[in-house]
Amino acid sequence: MTNQSQNPQPDQPTLHIEHTQQPDEIKVPNPPNPQPDQPNQHLQQ
Repeated sequence: MTNQSQNPQPDQPTLHIEHTQQPDEIKVPNPPNPQPDQPNQHLQQ
């Protein structure tokens, strides 16, 4: 609710939430582990 007041764009806060919860799980297993399960998560970003 506070983020929406500062950012009148509903697309910004939504991307911010996914980026904060995926950086740790995508930045780690993506580069070092080129598994076929990772590409699926990459599409979500």
